[in-house]
Amino acid sequence: MIDEIFVIDQGGTPLFYKCYDTREVDPVLVSSLFSALTAFAKSSSNELDEVTMSGKKYIFLLNQFFLLTIRVGSSVSKNTIIEKLTKLQASFLDNFKDIICEIQKFDGEVSQFDRFEDNVLKLFDDVKNKKNAKKSSEVLEDLLGLENKVNYKNVLNNL
Repeated sequence: MIDEIFVIDQGGTPLFYKCYDTREVDPVLVSSLFSALTAFAKSSSNELDEVTMSGKKYIFLLNQFFLLTIRVGSSVSKNTIIEKLTKLQASFLDNFKDIICEIQKFDGEVSQFDRFEDNVLKLFDDVKNKKNAKKSSEVLEDLLGLENKVNYKNVLNNL
């Protein structure tokens, strides 16, 4: 049912990213775009809840702490996805509320969110049979050209 999932913080950083198909994408670039689009819509007194591109739908669910985005096929019922997104959103808040509700506690280490995939797999049975892509932290390490564990706090402080 789902092809891709993003959990994006208010600044556009992908806290959690997982792709369940063979598509190669830069999650930092896409997260920044989605963050900017939803911020623009919000500033225009509108709500952006869906974008369709190339036969795929990106469905957005925004709260005060993060943006949850899922890419699905165009034939998938939006109501079904919104119901599951709402459950995922609550699960993410339950699991990581200490980190995301107080941004000063977040040290930039996104690998701590990798365990959220268990919640995704419980809610979306179909993704278990799809290609397992790299975790968010591994994708960022590849993008930065690093072979060892990244100290994200140092990276963020040096930007």
